[in-house]
Amino acid sequence: MMTLLIWISLSFAQIISTGPGGIEIQMDTASGAFAVGDTLGRRITFNFNYPWTRGGNFIVFAVDDGGYTNMFGETWCGFDYIRVFPGNSWYYLGTLSRDWRVPHGSGQFYFQISVTPVELNGTGVAKIVLYMFNGDDIPHNFGAMVGIDVKIGSNDRARFATGTSVLTEGTLLSDDDIPYFWQAFEVSPAAGCDQVIARGYLKGLDATPPDRFALGDLYYLQRQPWEPESTFIGVPYYDSAILMRWAKQRVNPDKDVRFVTYLGFGRCVPPGEDILLIPLIPAQLRPRCDCIESPFEAAVMIHNVSLEGGLTDAEVCIHLPDGVSLDTDPLHPDDTCLALSTIPLLPGSSEVKSWLVEIDDTALWGDSIPIIVDVHGEPSVSEACTSFVQIPNPDGNPPVCDMNLFYHSTACPDSEPIYIPFYLHDDTGIDTYSVTIKVGDAVLNALSGYFLFVGDSLYVQIPPYLLSHGETLEVKMISTTDIYGCSPEEFPPAETILVDREPPTFIGFDPPDAHPIDTIPSVKLIFSDDVTGVDHSSLDLLVDGEHIPPDDPRLVWVSDSEVVFTADEVYPDGYPFTVCM
Repeated sequence: MMTLLIWISLSFAQIISTGPGGIEIQMDTASGAFAVGDTLGRRITFNFNYPWTRGGNFIVFAVDDGGYTNMFGETWCGFDYIRVFPGNSWYYLGTLSRDWRVPHGSGQFYFQISVTPVELNGTGVAKIVLYMFNGDDIPHNFGAMVGIDVKIGSNDRARFATGTSVLTEGTLLSDDDIPYFWQAFEVSPAAGCDQVIARGYLKGLDATPPDRFALGDLYYLQRQPWEPESTFIGVPYYDSAILMRWAKQRVNPDKDVRFVTYLGFGRCVPPGEDILLIPLIPAQLRPRCDCIESPFEAAVMIHNVSLEGGLTDAEVCIHLPDGVSLDTDPLHPDDTCLALSTIPLLPGSSEVKSWLVEIDDTALWGDSIPIIVDVHGEPSVSEACTSFVQIPNPDGNPPVCDMNLFYHSTACPDSEPIYIPFYLHDDTGIDTYSVTIKVGDAVLNALSGYFLFVGDSLYVQIPPYLLSHGETLEVKMISTTDIYGCSPEEFPPAETILVDREPPTFIGFDPPDAHPIDTIPSVKLIFSDDVTGVDHSSLDLLVDGEHIPPDDPRLVWVSDSEVVFTADEVYPDGYPFTVCM
């Protein structure tokens, strides 16, 4: 597989990647701050085209009672400034990333943010991944937080809709109250398809549900401690912003954790009737090894475009095919028909209703199913919309991996890059982004710039900064999955590589030069190499004009660094016996 990777080491620069539907993501190479918009210049985040500005997003990698942040203002909340630590920025197959190596305890923490343009439900979105690795020798509690200054097109005060309601005031949601998605319109749901529509996915797909989700005014949300304050709750917002926090979890030594969320464009439904139905239903479910993403949320926004006097006595119903049923949780009832709570629903107003849909029949795997939502009300309103959901059919077969290490020491510094070979095989394909390898204290993945995938082989280059003479590097595979999310049943055992960057030293002959020897000469050659020892197969001698190969029986290694040559014939007295190495 051919790969494109660019290493960015500029102290102040912007890298850009475009994707489906013209989505464009940008990243500041110094801070890891990202921005989202499209190639037409339409923005979703305020800092689009200027991802390094203060108005951009901030990141917090939380560790135990503290943590690290890319925004200086967040240091006032007790977090350390992460930009003082070493790291790199990368471009890999459309993914933008920034990483940091933070010394801690007996090792180091490795933090990385990566943003990838992908397609969801027919539009371009940014997949945002916060990755944390514990390279210390004791467990730590890892969590993460992201704040985003939202600007939808030209609207810096866009109102948010979630799977349960349309929100116009600062709101903090927790745990089970976290919605599956949020959505915002540049103008309104009825303004057509020339406006910008933004959508974020908090649950479902492979998104990691946050334990806190806040939306409100940037004035309050641009700087928050780990426990969000409540000063913004109930306050109307005039500069839209969101905040996501993922709860801390225990991470053991040499283990990692990922937090995933999505931010991008939403689908447009052209207005045509007095009442507009906007389905918020995934077009495709995600596989989960030998299972599928189920249940999933099916939601719909009901918007009154122009019905004078408002919509009254309205009921919204969902219709499911055989083999599919409704599930419940605190936010989702099991009633197929739900009454609107806004009575009447006046022109320009919206309401959201949602259900949890469960795929019961595995015979549906691999098929596409219709989900119909309709609304009926007064005066004489009847509208319906149909969405199709593609169900995956994962095979559940775990990948196979091995480490094909045929050497245990490195070569001299003038050699080519040094690679560690791995075997990775899966019938359906390896998820290259899931592979993590630890070499010494370095945590490497596809975004780190040291991976080369060729067929079923992965070649991992040892980073040059690890190649210090005398170092011992432990090599181990931390994680990998196939495209369905299956992990190997077992990982290969760790291996050790000795870094030997200096040549051996020749101490001399025994007996020394010009010293009398026996008529059947026996000469010892003494070397010194304090890391890996002398490579016996590399010895090349010329004895009395005769070439002596390394496997000659007259050569006997009496130790790792001492070899004796004993002649097999008698030489006359006074003969000048010569040995050249």
